[in-house]
Amino acid sequence: ATPGKRGGSVGKLAPYRDFLLARVKEKQDITMPELAAALKAQTGIEAAPASLSRFLLRNGFRLKKRP
Repeated sequence: ATPGKRGGSVGKLAPYRDFLLARVKEKQDITMPELAAALKAQTGIEAAPASLSRFLLRNGFRLKKRP
């Protein structure tokens, strides 16, 4: 038996990539709970703030707090 393919899953947030990235660019200091609420209100999809954070990291966003 050979092992199955690992990793490489697209994830449930991939279809909403444009929506999520547009929200972050629109409001750069948006919190993950606010982003989750916007996603649910617009699409009905529930996502945990941690999932959204990982999604944004995979898409080139980094945490940068400014005073």
